[in-house]
Amino acid sequence: MTPGPDKLNSTIRIPVDEARRICEAVFGETMGAPGKVTEAATDVLVDADVRGIASHGISVLPYYLNKWQQGQIVPTAELELISETATTRVFAGHRSVGHYSSRRAMDTAIEKARSAGLGSAVVRNSTHNGAISAYTIQAARAGLLGIAATACAPHVAPPGGREGLHGTNPFSYALPRPDSDPLVFDLSTGHSSAKLKNKADDDGRLPEGTALDAQGNPTTDPADLKGGWILPVAGHVG
Repeated sequence: MTPGPDKLNSTIRIPVDEARRICEAVFGETMGAPGKVTEAATDVLVDADVRGIASHGISVLPYYLNKWQQGQIVPTAELELISETATTRVFAGHRSVGHYSSRRAMDTAIEKARSAGLGSAVVRNSTHNGAISAYTIQAARAGLLGIAATACAPHVAPPGGREGLHGTNPFSYALPRPDSDPLVFDLSTGHSSAKLKNKADDDGRLPEGTALDAQGNPTTDPADLKGGWILPVAGHVG
């Protein structure tokens, strides 16, 4: 579930360069992230906005700042290689910035695939990494089929349930296409909370059948998302 500010249904247009400057200031100047980490986070967040995924763009910056202040994101942390085979690598993330660790992981998967025909990489103990399709696009632009998935907290209630039992389980794949942008597939079992807030109608209500309050009751009040639960897309067939 992707957190975000309380109100995301107001549209503000700024130049891409200004959006990048804002991200660089937050990660580099405020959080003290090294240049390569700041660059990765900036690329992923701004690209999400450019691709129309506002729920995973720069509107999420307050969330990253909050997690950093709580010590849950360590901007200077580096990946540590735990194990390796001809086709795999496993890293310890040490609470590193998720955009950076995910980009590094896909880099190493691409390297393995080019040498062995197939490559995969896993990062343990990482942090929120934005729109997961950013990393499958990375592979597709290298001429490869990219697949990515990530774990998250159990915020999704099963059909008929009253509390969360599994995550939104984001999953993506991307295919390279000659003389065109990659074909990208990006989905999750339930809407992110930020996306639900974006979907709130003019009266500030959530779509019916998308969320439960903390007591497990159906709700259309965006305020109930804090402490509440998300329902799976398409119910039992989602």
